[in-house]
Amino acid sequence: MNVGSRLLVGVTLAGALASAACGGGSASAPATRAARETAPPGLTSQNTPAPATPTQAATPSAAASVVVTATNPPPSPAATTPPATTAPAPTTAPPAPAVTSITVTAENLKFDRTVIRVKAGTTFTATFINKDAGVAHNLTFSLPDLGHPTCTGPCTTSQTFTPATPGTFSFFCTLHAEMFGDFIVD
Repeated sequence: MNVGSRLLVGVTLAGALASAACGGGSASAPATRAARETAPPGLTSQNTPAPATPTQAATPSAAASVVVTATNPPPSPAATTPPATTAPAPTTAPPAPAVTSITVTAENLKFDRTVIRVKAGTTFTATFINKDAGVAHNLTFSLPDLGHPTCTGPCTTSQTFTPATPGTFSFFCTLHAEMFGDFIVD
């Protein structure tokens, strides 16, 4: 088969495929006529394929499905896949408040510190050590409902509480005015 024959067969096949893709009917006759009119010189009707019958044109061939697939590609898997969902984050119970403890020592009628700092909502234990032999001391805080256990040295006492409100308060000995400091709740 020469180049002209291949061209004519290609044009005729394209017309048949277009007809099959558009719903049938024989479009190969006009395509064949157009091919004859544009065929190179020397090409005879013997080289022209017979027109397709309506039954053949209505039945898409494997080539027709390739053309349809090539011009109308199927949707990509990404387009048909539902969006990914994320699992909700596991809920955890809030952490228990941290227990903060501090030791305050009284010796020679003074405390060993002037500032105590804690976080609001934190359980706080204050251990008081009185090293002044034969002298009574206590450690108290300027917060409501806190006692002030007194002991005569040498002795040790403690109290545990949870300061809820931020602010600057005081700690002190109720028996000795010179024994005091700042109790800061952040």
